[in-house]
Amino acid sequence: MPASLEGIVRIDKELRKQHDGTLQDYMGFYISFNNDDDRYYCTPDDAIIFGRTGADGDHFAFFTFNRSISDLEEAPVIFIQPTAFGNQVTLVARNFKDFVALFINLKEVYVLERFRFYKKTNCNMKCDTYWK
Repeated sequence: MPASLEGIVRIDKELRKQHDGTLQDYMGFYISFNNDDDRYYCTPDDAIIFGRTGADGDHFAFFTFNRSISDLEEAPVIFIQPTAFGNQVTLVARNFKDFVALFINLKEVYVLERFRFYKKTNCNMKCDTYWK
């Protein structure tokens, strides 16, 4: 588990302890690191799952390019939606820190469902390179 995700896990534990809430209450996803139960037919074999939304099997993963990226801090983040036939896998961030920055800017993770339709975003990455 990358250090930045470990930090999010610590925040989740504190939310549970101090506020009787979870990260899901604030960010819209459950942490589920490398859990094969969250894997679907459309999850790429080289994806390492780190979270799920709790709806329709939607989940987030680090994309490792056939395990060629060993430092998950640098791995791109993909959003997998088993029910979005024809568009099940969407590249949404260069890495986990950018994924968290997207949430901070966009205020919800479900806007990522429509991410591929945006021409430009307010993030600091060059998003146009991700759409073909």
